[in-house]
Amino acid sequence: IAINTHFTALAGARNFSVEYWFYTRSAVFEPMAFIFSTPENPETFAVVTCANYSIYALLGFRSTLGFPAPRAPGWRHFAWAVSPASVALYVDGVRAGTDHRPEDAAGAFPDEVTLLLGGYLAGFGENSVALDPSLSLRGYIDELRMWNYTLTDAQVQHNLRLRVPENTAGLVVQWHFDDELDPSDGFSAASAQGIPLFLADAGNLDG
Repeated sequence: IAINTHFTALAGARNFSVEYWFYTRSAVFEPMAFIFSTPENPETFAVVTCANYSIYALLGFRSTLGFPAPRAPGWRHFAWAVSPASVALYVDGVRAGTDHRPEDAAGAFPDEVTLLLGGYLAGFGENSVALDPSLSLRGYIDELRMWNYTLTDAQVQHNLRLRVPENTAGLVVQWHFDDELDPSDGFSAASAQGIPLFLADAGNLDG
């Protein structure tokens, strides 16, 4: 697993957003997963993104949202905007789909979770997801940001190609993933001054 760390930045949040850039060398995405989990709820918030759809679980609620498949290898921007009433997925700044969030899945984010980022999906069971640590995803991620409120359509589009100032209101996590690769390996469209993280070679981070 590329990144495995304890995480408290979204403690108690009912509204939050997660956005990131992701790249693979193939037009068909390898499954990219990030999972916030606790012993009591392995799927506090779990997302598995494939070529043209994302499976997600949020506090016991599961669904799938689709989006146009890529025509060629390259960078794509994903953003998840969560409120007590809905879950919205944006791809490259465009809202790809929205789900109504059931009342029994509208609770607050736990005080502390484990974050697994960039593992390879081994299974999506009835009550949990499983990542195979021997099959780390071979792709790139850049400019991972988390917010303690629900981003709007306009905010997702505005932030798309910006490096957001660290003191921006509501920004609780911003990982640039810079300086992990040789510059000749390519740069994220979102971060021309930094080098994106190759997930298979990543170390642990504190969140």
